Amino acid sequence: LDTAGKSQVAAYTDEVSSQPLLATEPKAGTITKTRTFEKIGVTEWTLSNGAVVVVKPTDFKNDEIQFSAFSPGGHSLVDDQDFLSARVASAIVGQSGLGNHSSVQLRKTLSGKVARAGAWVGALEEGMWGSASPADLKTFFQLIHLRFSAPRVDKEAFASWKSSQTEWVRNRRLSPEGSFFDDMNSFLSKDHLRRRPMTVQSLEKVNHDKALAIYRERFADASDFSFVFVGNIDLAAFQPMVTTYLASLPNLGRKENWKDRGIKMPKGRKLKTVRRGVEPKSFFYLTFHGKEKSTPKTRNNMRALSAIMTMRLREVLREDMGGVYNASSYGEISRRPRQEFSFTVFFGCGPEKVEALKKAVFATIKELASKGVDQSYIDKVLINRKRQRELDLRENRFWSSELEEAYRYGKDPNEILDDSLLSQVSSKQIQAAAKKYLSSKQYVLGVLLPNCLLYT
Repeated sequence: LDTAGKSQVAAYTDEVSSQPLLATEPKAGTITKTRTFEKIGVTEWTLSNGAVVVVKPTDFKNDEIQFSAFSPGGHSLVDDQDFLSARVASAIVGQSGLGNHSSVQLRKTLSGKVARAGAWVGALEEGMWGSASPADLKTFFQLIHLRFSAPRVDKEAFASWKSSQTEWVRNRRLSPEGSFFDDMNSFLSKDHLRRRPMTVQSLEKVNHDKALAIYRERFADASDFSFVFVGNIDLAAFQPMVTTYLASLPNLGRKENWKDRGIKMPKGRKLKTVRRGVEPKSFFYLTFHGKEKSTPKTRNNMRALSAIMTMRLREVLREDMGGVYNASSYGEISRRPRQEFSFTVFFGCGPEKVEALKKAVFATIKELASKGVDQSYIDKVLINRKRQRELDLRENRFWSSELEEAYRYGKDPNEILDDSLLSQVSSKQIQAAAKKYLSSKQYVLGVLLPNCLLYT
């Protein structure tokens, strides 16, 4: 106490930057082409640097503008030896602030403003996300511009990020559930380098300079980016922001696409048992997979099967057997890097009930594939679909997601309003989908069991 009382303590200094968010205003570009989709109220601008901007004004929320951007490539274009640094590049940059502002200074500079914009580098794409209030439009666009042009070098922020990530990774391995999902992801990809869980050892291989270089390289060219804005937008006020802060971004004229890195699920029937923890907790994770062409019809069949399967599992596993609190299923048909389907059933349960619940799951699948379902289930699906559709059409996030998909896959944006498949659900359709997508010939079954003698 005497030592502490005699020590000299420096007064706290608030890290508030006096510098503007953007040091100098960029030289504005232009809009070279305009297309309008009057049916859905969408305007498309092609900018002088090649980027495409898609804008949909809405009156759903007065204070909301949703934003997303994407470009093909991602860390699929990065060599294996640099993958670990590429995998966390956007996280490292996100912790380091922007331009001349540290992350602390940036947070204080943005205090009181409703504007945020972040960047990501994914497996097949790089892109951005964000949202803002119309009152903070200029700040919003400056942030987007800075995410492209001024990622910040901050070794102290990197050291702090690495320290916190090391603790997070170490603690995740102590969690039975965390270990289980990490091990399953690795098993589902046949232990592919790019699907292995992050470990304390792999974190040591992350290189700050390499991560920053990869981030800069991925965002060095705006010419193949698509920007999507949905919300309370005044086109007259919006246009100069687009030409100043987006059309001014660099154009290298690159023609890029993602690269298939050969991540494939194991063939045949595979079982993975993970033993972690001592508490009487288990998890059941079943994934069917195979080749399938992605079309509106096949995707609709998969969505219908997912809904029906979830209903039946909850009835059988929860209500009839009392074995789970909740059971879910989810199916999708991916288009990239290959056209294929996956359908997953998952739930938590007691270890002593795993075998009985497993038999019930496969019995439910067999019933769907041989008999289909009663019309009452179809009616529930149709009612839920109709209700959800009505809600979706009044949500900015729905329109943002649908416009993203249209521009990602080269679809006509007007097709967003096509609901012709909405009512196309039948028992025969469910039966055929169950036979096709839930075949007992090929699946991966993962089970988490406690690591104790009682459940050996």
